[in-house]
Amino acid sequence: MIFRPTPQQHQHCLDYVNHWFWSKDKLSTAAALTASQLDELIEAECIPGIIYSYHDDEGWWSALAAYRGDVGASPKANGRDFYSPAALWWIRRTMLLLRQGYTPADAAKHNETHFSSRYIELAAQQSSLDDPSLHALAGSEWRSWIAGAYAVCLRDFSADICFRKEVLGKDLKQAAKGLKQATPAQQLEIIDKTQELASLLLPFAPWERPTATAGLTIDPILEKLNLGVDIPYPGQKPAQRFD
Repeated sequence: MIFRPTPQQHQHCLDYVNHWFWSKDKLSTAAALTASQLDELIEAECIPGIIYSYHDDEGWWSALAAYRGDVGASPKANGRDFYSPAALWWIRRTMLLLRQGYTPADAAKHNETHFSSRYIELAAQQSSLDDPSLHALAGSEWRSWIAGAYAVCLRDFSADICFRKEVLGKDLKQAAKGLKQATPAQQLEIIDKTQELASLLLPFAPWERPTATAGLTIDPILEKLNLGVDIPYPGQKPAQRFD
C-alpha cells in the first residue's frame, strides 16, 4: 500500500530519501545527459526509473511496493520523484555502448547479458541447479533491478554485489534462528557477516525496513545478541524504533 505518514514520519522519510537518492536533475547532471535523454534510457530499460515518489494527496510510493504488487506500477504524476545514484554506472556503461553504435534497446540487452553471465558464473560455483535454472534466476535478479526493487535495497548494483547479498541474507536468516546455541566463535562469524551485509544494504525507507532484509536479518541479530541497534534515519533517537 502507499504510505501516508504523520508529519514526523514524513520528515523521517524525506530526510532518508534526500540522503540516499537523487532528483532527476542531479542524476542527469552527473551523467552529462538531458532529462529527455535519461527518460529514453529508462524507457529502453537500460536503467531503473523512479524509486521513491511523494505526492501531497497520495503519500509515499516506492518501486519495491510496486514490484510486490502492493501499489500501482507508476507513481502519480507531479509528485516529488527520487532516483537511484547506483544507476549512474549503468548509464555510463550504456553510453559507451551507444557510442559503439548500439541502440538503447540493444544496449539494455547487452547490460542484462553482462550482468547475467557474471551472476550465473558466481551461482554455478555454489549451486547444484541446472543451467536453465541459473539463467532464469539471473534474469529474475536483473528484472528486480530494472523494476527498481534492488535500487530500494542496495547501495550499489552489480552481479557480485547482488549475489553476495543473497548469500549473506540467506545465511544470516538461518543463523538468527540458532543464536542461543551458537558458540562464541560462531557469534563472531555471524556478526562479521552481518557487518558485511550492512555495508551492501541501504537502510530502507522506515515503513519498509521491518519486512525487508535489514529488518529481517540485521535488526533481530543485534537484538538477540544484545549488541545495540541501528540508527539509520536522520533525527532518529538512539532508542527510538520507527513506527
